Formats: sequence, structure tokens, C-alpha cells
Amino acid sequence: MSVDLILLTNTDTPVWQRSIGAYQVASHCRQQGISCQVIDFVPLFRIPELLEIIDNCIDEHSVAIGVSTTFWSHQGAGEEFFSTKEWADEIVTDDLRNLLVSIKERYPHIKIIAGGAQSYRVEEDPVFDTVFHGYSEQAVAEYVHALKKKAPKQIGRAHV
Repeated sequence: MSVDLILLTNTDTPVWQRSIGAYQVASHCRQQGISCQVIDFVPLFRIPELLEIIDNCIDEHSVAIGVSTTFWSHQGAGEEFFSTKEWADEIVTDDLRNLLVSIKERYPHIKIIAGGAQSYRVEEDPVFDTVFHGYSEQAVAEYVHALKKKAPKQIGRAHV
């Protein structure tokens, strides 16, 4: 099952729950004819498991993988994926960067995007092709449509 957009999330709180933001983006994208898959609790997976899941969702028509910056921290993290407490201080640790670089190497046509409550913390990070701020459901849908049409002039580095 390939999709146009994959959204990676983590909800690291004392209560196991899903973050609504990624689902709002996914719902809006689906209403706009964009296929989308949300993968929750990313740090609880080992990197090879994540890559296997992602491999099953991507083909030559897929265009982007998004990272939610909301609720990321080191607490409850999987043993292999987040080996230090740096995650609480930085959104993009070496482990997350390695995952995203692996995705880019496997799928050079895929754009890596970020959004969420802490997106301002990653706007200068070169691992991301585009960073979205605020309520970005429409902006993400427009971005994905532009990627699908291969219209790079419509695609900017950051959206507000």
C-alpha cells in the first residue's frame, strides 16, 4: 500500500494517546485526494522496523515524509532508537537524523518536512526540505499537490 504522504509522530506523555495534529493534517489531505499514513509512537520502534514499515508505504509516486515536532522527548524511548537524553533538548537527535538520512538515501525523490508545536526549533535544520508553522493543514495539502505535479516553483523552504 503506497501513499503520497507519511507522517511520523510520538506522543510522549504519561497517558498513551495520539496527537491530534497529525490526524488533522492527514484528514484534510485525504479530503483533498492525497493518500496519507500516520505512524505513531515512532521512538518505540527500532530503526530497521521503521524502515520496513516505511518501505511498505513508499513507491515512486510517494512525495513526502513529515515529522511532527510535538511531544518529542527522551522519556519512554526505545532502547536502540534514542540512546541518550539529548532528545529532550533537541528535536533532531543523531538517531532521528540517521533515520531521515536513510530514508533520503533510499528514496531521493522524497521530501522531508516538519511541523507541529516546536517546528520553530527545526526551521534551520538542513535535514528538512520544508518546515510548516501553525495550523498547516491547507499548506501541507498544497505542498503535496505541488510535489505531485512536480511544480517546484510553488514549493518554498518554510510555510507560515
